[in-house]
Amino acid sequence: MTHNPIELLVLKKKSVKPSFQSFEYLDKFVTQTQNKHLTEAQKGTKASESLVVLAESDEASNFIIDKTVADVLAKYGDVLMDLHITDQKTYSKQVPMNQLYMKARIQITENDE
Repeated sequence: MTHNPIELLVLKKKSVKPSFQSFEYLDKFVTQTQNKHLTEAQKGTKASESLVVLAESDEASNFIIDKTVADVLAKYGDVLMDLHITDQKTYSKQVPMNQLYMKARIQITENDE
């Protein structure tokens, strides 16, 4: 049985190019996908601040980022730096085969309130 790698990255549109430089292997697995749920949830968001999904296919992107997840991402997307879901050993050599690893980076800012 062939194992298809799982690789999904959600990030701001302006961060796509730097992400391909940070993760050299990324361009072998993913491309920018059309996620219908995230597109709908982000209506009215400035294009430069909108989130995009990099994944192996539109189907995988829309399965993982469903309407509920897209609504949360749209609501809190202004603080999200990136959300990376993978079964590759990117962050740890300890990831067991067929197990997923998720890393979310957020930007915490001071609030005057």
